[in-house]
Amino acid sequence: MHMNNRSSWPKLKTFSGDNLRKISMPVGGIGTGDIGFGGNGGLVDWEIFNRPSLKRSPEVSAFIIRVEQKDRPLFAKVLEGPLDSSQYEAPFGAEVRNHGMPRFRNAIFDSAYPFGQVHLEDSNCPVQVTLQSFNPLIPSDTEASSFPLMVYRCVVTNTSNEPATVSVASNISNFIRPFEKNNFSYVNHNSYIEGTNFSAIRYSSEMKDTNDENFGNFSVAVLNPKHVTHRTSWADLTWRDSLLEMWDDFIEDGNFEQRKSINVEPVGTLCDKRVIEPGQIEEYTFLISWFFPNRRAWSQEGEDGTSTPGTNIGKYSDLIIGNHYATRFSDSINVIEEFIPKILDLEARTINFVEQFLSTDFPEPLLDAALSNLSTLKTQTIFQSSDGKYFGWEGIGYNAGSCFGNCSHVWNYEQTTAFLFSDIAKDFRETEFLYATNRDGFMSFRVTFPLEGLQSWPIAAADGQMGCIVKLFREWTLSGDTEWLRVLWPAARRALEFAWIPGGWDADQDGVMEGVQHNTMDVEYYGPNPQMGFWYLAALRAAEEMALELSEVEFASKCKRLFTNGSSWMDKNLFNGEYYEHKIYPLRDGQTIARGLQHGIMGAQNTSDPELQLGSGCLVDQLIGQFLADISGLGSLANPKNIETAAKSILKFNELEGLYDHFNHMRSYALGDEKGLLMATYPRGNRPKRPFPYFAEMMTGFEYTASGNLIYSGELDKGLHVIANVRERFSGRTRNPFDEAECGRHYSRAMIAWGLFLAWTGQSFNAKQKRLSFRKDLTNTRLPWYTGSSWGTASLENDEVVIEVYEGKVVIDDIEFQGTQYSRGSEVKHGDARTKIHFRKVT
Repeated sequence: MHMNNRSSWPKLKTFSGDNLRKISMPVGGIGTGDIGFGGNGGLVDWEIFNRPSLKRSPEVSAFIIRVEQKDRPLFAKVLEGPLDSSQYEAPFGAEVRNHGMPRFRNAIFDSAYPFGQVHLEDSNCPVQVTLQSFNPLIPSDTEASSFPLMVYRCVVTNTSNEPATVSVASNISNFIRPFEKNNFSYVNHNSYIEGTNFSAIRYSSEMKDTNDENFGNFSVAVLNPKHVTHRTSWADLTWRDSLLEMWDDFIEDGNFEQRKSINVEPVGTLCDKRVIEPGQIEEYTFLISWFFPNRRAWSQEGEDGTSTPGTNIGKYSDLIIGNHYATRFSDSINVIEEFIPKILDLEARTINFVEQFLSTDFPEPLLDAALSNLSTLKTQTIFQSSDGKYFGWEGIGYNAGSCFGNCSHVWNYEQTTAFLFSDIAKDFRETEFLYATNRDGFMSFRVTFPLEGLQSWPIAAADGQMGCIVKLFREWTLSGDTEWLRVLWPAARRALEFAWIPGGWDADQDGVMEGVQHNTMDVEYYGPNPQMGFWYLAALRAAEEMALELSEVEFASKCKRLFTNGSSWMDKNLFNGEYYEHKIYPLRDGQTIARGLQHGIMGAQNTSDPELQLGSGCLVDQLIGQFLADISGLGSLANPKNIETAAKSILKFNELEGLYDHFNHMRSYALGDEKGLLMATYPRGNRPKRPFPYFAEMMTGFEYTASGNLIYSGELDKGLHVIANVRERFSGRTRNPFDEAECGRHYSRAMIAWGLFLAWTGQSFNAKQKRLSFRKDLTNTRLPWYTGSSWGTASLENDEVVIEVYEGKVVIDDIEFQGTQYSRGSEVKHGDARTKIHFRKVT
């Protein structure tokens, strides 16, 4: 199989110099784990063992190159750019991997996720070298996007006038060991395998306990090799001379001879040697695959992200839930065998997705935020158990997850799964309503294992529960699957009615949440507030529409009445002329709180004068419910002018141009002269003595919410300004541009960034109405669209709109493009199975 040159991969951003420092681009399948592709080309953060593993990598992890050419000095180096100079100093010399190996003098990192390219530069190198890495990411095709592997490709171009003999080799040590560090009852093996169109080293471990969390294997393969030599182990020598001996053997002729070893972590080497003629390009494509089937469930205690680096955060359960990928493949070699025949197609489909996305020519910060935050799907933040169900942490810590249980109030924010991988979003909804919601409508906002025990978490979150109802509506409108809705609706209706129970969130059923409301700020709000209020109003609107679809006219009428009253009340009582604020209602004598609404430890301890409240503050995400309503097509939840004013006020009052004068007693996600939006400010004074704990912080998911509200309010420049300030903080110099942290790395809330792209395009799709529309004032003649189960483009061509469906299936009868209505005309099937639909202008 011939591999075509991929030097024309799409590119959105370029990083160089100090901005390479923190780059670790996650490369792996959805729900399978990943390996980090470093800014200088090195492989870091090998998080393939069923749990997070920040900075964990094999003791030996080095891809190396040797270039031999007539009448030129021999060139041999590790395939990495310069080391981060901040890592030079350590008590016993530099401690970073491969610190003593000759390396390229310069590196430039180009990215357009999931593609990463490192261009290595060295004046002594007689050829051009580019490293490429990716894993397929194809909207609507989750299975194709879920291979447990990394593609690592070294593209070598001979720009000289003489042939060059080039050897590229992987050197990886077998770092599999039992999970318990003091367990030495294992023996590691490396074996060489010749496939039909690949050669590989398979790394495995004999363990006494085959149920160990780390039991399994990984492999490194090179595709279509020309001349392969290998080692399954290095020589056993003292004083690190094993490395010296390997290097000398490589330098001698660019081949390797086998060595014997009894090392507990033997190093495997795989080398491919080719002759590259002048002007020719050779691609050395390596696949690193893994197979570790024994994923364990999280414990009910979960992870709080407060431990010190290198220590276990919380406890995992002994319950093995497995990995779904382990039901698709028999081991890591089988992963490679199944992937190779598909690689060209999967790569081309991924390129098409990214190229069509970038072809909009929208502002870079907008595209960067949306695309780069897709990387969270490829990390240990999300996993798929052996039965096919999806689960997610809020984020991940050093070597364990952070905050377990598909946390409904955090996952409320992400807009990635619904529009790119609807099967994941729909599975989350099924878990929430079919398992986490009991017969009384109480929804555990954290789910536990086994599935039958998902209601054991004893607290319901007001924002989480209402948001799940809105998301159910979103998934239904995108899919048009009323039968699916019919199955989940009884629990969804109970979840809404739960707000009306005695001592509940809206016990007097007036459309206003006055009760005790546990929420994503990890405390309870007492009294009506915009954050919960708009979630509730959005849920009422969504429930009204779903009830009408299912012919529950009386219930729909009640939802409409509560919505109308609640919306009017919020405008009249919470809007202060600039933004919506919180009215604190202490508990009255004899007033009860319904069971499950109060955390007890984290929230107010004095219910007659509750602390940890928002009060009169201007909250960064006070309009989060409105943002979801806009994305889902539910319309304005309150007076549109008040919504627009509040959106602008958040930017006016919460933005800081630097933090040198800012006091923050909690966590710092922005420092120095960095810019962003504070969680809450008190422009009118009256700050509670003890506000909710995060009020002085900055967190990206919340900032993106504020940006989205500005965009939907027509303030595009201001919304973009917020996004740009966030992404400047993730420039690579101080933070990883593929990891927006909150309570843990790769935090799920930041996946709301895809919603910013939706807001910018104004995309609205309703599968029941078979209607697609975009923002009226866009001048683009070509726009991509995404439904979660399909995606494609809409193009204006000669007074017609042409819809191309690239993935999945969709039925569209009407489209609004540039403010003009078009109706379905002819349909053309292409040879590659793509569908073209022509729409004619409605006259």
